[in-house]
Amino acid sequence: MKNVILFIAVLLLCNSCKLNKKPEFIAVENIDVVKANLKSVELKADAIFKNPNSLGGTLWTNDIEVFVDDKYMGTVTAEEFKVPAKKEFSIPLTVKFSASKIIENNKGNLLSSILKQVLEKKVIVSFKGDLGYKVVGFTSSYAIDHTEEIIIK
Repeated sequence: MKNVILFIAVLLLCNSCKLNKKPEFIAVENIDVVKANLKSVELKADAIFKNPNSLGGTLWTNDIEVFVDDKYMGTVTAEEFKVPAKKEFSIPLTVKFSASKIIENNKGNLLSSILKQVLEKKVIVSFKGDLGYKVVGFTSSYAIDHTEEIIIK
């Protein structure tokens, strides 16, 4: 009898905590230059998700690479993030790289690259890679491929 009650309790608990689908990736938003000087550049962005499940989980970055004007600059750093249940949420993504990388990647076109960034103050930033998600032994990943033109202030 005790086992039957325990089995029914576990069954009801599992039924009420639905894991019918993984959180939905919505977009990468708010790409911004946090710091830009002659030594380094720091960019930040928010990855927006919506979790329809009754349980939360954990998201982590899985080698998301950042490109500026189609040139590799670095890899995103982000701490493991706790996913809230039944909510829309965002996780912050940050990348830091040496300003000299822009110069190194544009050796043949150095003058035009400098002129473009001084006169236009615009660059094309791309985030490409995967985010991982885990909840109660269930693991999946999200492909991130977002490009946006940003203005350097």
